[in-house]
Amino acid sequence: MIKNIVKTKEGWISIAEALEILGISRMSLYKFIKEGKIIAQKQVNNQRLINYESVEKFKKERLERE
Repeated sequence: MIKNIVKTKEGWISIAEALEILGISRMSLYKFIKEGKIIAQKQVNNQRLINYESVEKFKKERLERE
């Protein structure tokens, strides 16, 4: 069950939140980021934020294929 997702005002979420929404492994998430299927942004402190809209789009496309 998805708990409280904290979207920033710019529409970015944490890696942990993206993993929870998608139900995939961290390695799979990084693979999809590298392939350009999910948009991520590296912060000054080397943390990554994940674009919420790209996660929702990816999830929807994934469900349509199943």
